[in-house]
Amino acid sequence: MSRGKVTDVKRAMACLLFAGLMTVPAQAADAGGSTVARSFITLSASLGHLNGVANERVYRRNDGKLSKLVWDMQHALVLNGGVAFHAKDWLTFYGNASIGLAADNTMDNYDWLGNPEPDKPNMHSWHDDTELDHYYTLDAGVSLLLLETGFNRVSVLGGFKYTDVKWSAYGGCYDYEYWDMRGCINDDLKVISYRQSLPALYGGLGYAGSHERWSLALEGRLGMTLSGAEADDDHWLRNVNFIYHLKPAPYLALNGKAGYAVSEKADLFASVAFDKFLEMRGETTYTETDTGFSVRSNYDSGGADLYTLNIAIGLDYRF
Repeated sequence: MSRGKVTDVKRAMACLLFAGLMTVPAQAADAGGSTVARSFITLSASLGHLNGVANERVYRRNDGKLSKLVWDMQHALVLNGGVAFHAKDWLTFYGNASIGLAADNTMDNYDWLGNPEPDKPNMHSWHDDTELDHYYTLDAGVSLLLLETGFNRVSVLGGFKYTDVKWSAYGGCYDYEYWDMRGCINDDLKVISYRQSLPALYGGLGYAGSHERWSLALEGRLGMTLSGAEADDDHWLRNVNFIYHLKPAPYLALNGKAGYAVSEKADLFASVAFDKFLEMRGETTYTETDTGFSVRSNYDSGGADLYTLNIAIGLDYRF
């Protein structure tokens, strides 16, 4: 099956899924400003626009630059879905999921061989035919009411988030100044694949307020990735694999959501979510996939970071 057909199949499958960006304790309001009794369950579904960048780095023993790959995801379609169970007026359990399909992806690969200036790599390749193999996020947590005044609620929250994203770059061109080589690669050849698997724990604060039919929710999170975080890089033309064993590093997120009650049970909403995984460093396992030879660095030679911006519109429905 061609890569174009595979992409079409992915998109068709993804359209069967639904998603929601951020589920907060929900309440509807009538035109007079009085709230309707809170529901037990809220379901969310939204369709959005996703941008993001992942940086993959390789360091020398003295922390000097050796390699940097920039994986750029632009104008991706993202489907979000969520559920919240309001066990008590002050206690909510929630879960969210997202799946992304990208239309525009690129990858740039920079290398510093010999002893070039730190800001001037002497090896560069660029790969406009880069595909998003997958983008998934799963998020589960609990929200506890901290303060309520009128139609304003402040909550403390905590939970677990898992992000898994993978790209594959095909073909491309190169300008290897260090070796005085320039040219292009056959578009059908898979050159490099890169995957980040990032589990994280977080805590934060959330605000939810309403006025007549309008509602607003804001949320800030701060956490850490876990020791099981990894990045996986396959160089297909060289038959080598790099696995970066990433140490914990800070994770932060900012979410916002504005809704309008179209009925007692349903809200239309627009949402935005920014996620940032700060650079994680760790040792690297190098494996020659054709011979099986493998060795692990004894210093933090690998680095990885990721940010995403998810802007969506959708529907909340309360039961």
